[in-house]
Amino acid sequence: MRVRALCLLATLAACQRPAETPPPEPTPTTAPRATPAPAPSAGQAGESPPPLRLEPLAAEASQSFVEIRFPIAEQRITSEKAADYKVRLKSEGAGTLWLALDEHRPRSVARVDKTVTLSELVPADVDLAEGEHWLTAALVAEGGVLPQAPAEASRKPFAALRFWVGQRGARGEPAPRVVLLSPGGTYNGPDARVLIQAVALHVPVEGLAADGFRVSLVGAGRQGALALPAPAAVVAPELPSGDYRVEVKLVGSKGDVLATAVRDIVVNRDAVTDRRE
Repeated sequence: MRVRALCLLATLAACQRPAETPPPEPTPTTAPRATPAPAPSAGQAGESPPPLRLEPLAAEASQSFVEIRFPIAEQRITSEKAADYKVRLKSEGAGTLWLALDEHRPRSVARVDKTVTLSELVPADVDLAEGEHWLTAALVAEGGVLPQAPAEASRKPFAALRFWVGQRGARGEPAPRVVLLSPGGTYNGPDARVLIQAVALHVPVEGLAADGFRVSLVGAGRQGALALPAPAAVVAPELPSGDYRVEVKLVGSKGDVLATAVRDIVVNRDAVTDRRE
């Protein structure tokens, strides 16, 4: 009887014990999700640099003009006399006289006597070769922009002619030409401005294409281009320091390249002065 009582008490105690809580299930482990990299903003690696800015400049109407008095067109100058031959100009109106021989950089001509020898128009390390040569003169206004002559004017602010040194070649219709009056040399200083000024010569009667005056500029890892219907002054503002190549093309009405002119320049913003060397 006593044994049955003890068993009954043990059963009652087991019934009153709280149920055991099962251990929590293990949380599955997963690799952390990668956060996508933000899209590159302007100026970050992988994005092309902005193009160099080229802007056309309007030319003022002017009655100014320049003429090449000597030599005359198609003249032959002997090789012995060529180096000391004096080019003589006539001009009227305000501005700076510039004279260029062939593809060389133009040089300024004093307004007093308006003469310069042919040897002064070529670099010191270049000989005045025999054969065909071209002279191009211009009377540019303040700021370097070539004025616009009235349509009816017979004399213009630029002039050009062909002459010969030594043996003269066959006389034929000159091919179209484009002459770069500027830029040239080194541009120093934080405010230096590069002006691209070209003259088109012997353009066919049918004229240029609607975008036939094409200017391009390449340098400092960037490039820029501008197409206009006719020759005009073009400015390249705020060029960073570096070496640049300027190219000007004349494109005919049929899309053919009539003439090309190329020149290399240097921009040095760290220099103190604003001076073209």
